[in-house]
Amino acid sequence: MRKVSAIVVFALAAILVSCEGKSGDADKKADNISTTYSSDVEKLGKLINLKKYNPTEVTFKHTVIDNSGEKDRVSVPGPSDYSLQAVLYFDSATFESMLDVSRKSNYTPTDYSQEDFQFDFLSKEISEELDRSNKNYHGLPDLFFGSGGSIWMLDKKVLLLSSSR
Repeated sequence: MRKVSAIVVFALAAILVSCEGKSGDADKKADNISTTYSSDVEKLGKLINLKKYNPTEVTFKHTVIDNSGEKDRVSVPGPSDYSLQAVLYFDSATFESMLDVSRKSNYTPTDYSQEDFQFDFLSKEISEELDRSNKNYHGLPDLFFGSGGSIWMLDKKVLLLSSSR
């Protein structure tokens, strides 16, 4: 009996490890919508420019709505929509450089609120840090990554929100 239990536990552990993937990626597909959750810096680097401000780690959610009509799932084909939500973590020197750029930039503030950056995958700690941030702050346009979206700066972290809609 113990031998069978040990084999079952080992098999379940092997399945969980193989499902986890190398980078902790999770992909979900439903009809023409595909969503990727990932912590792979290189994969995020294919979506936004990380060359100048390279994060030490990331967590992100990328959703694509395929409106091409290739699979006959839309009545009128059109461009695909996407949304990107990301948390980018930086070392102190890089983050200070980013703060310096944001202080010196002449930009139009965005009109976002903390709630807009409360992504469904945020850790409790980051969610609480976001809640504690300045209520008069409304985020910044993305000055760093070329996403065309908006960012919310925390302590050595940047929350990024970008979409085509």
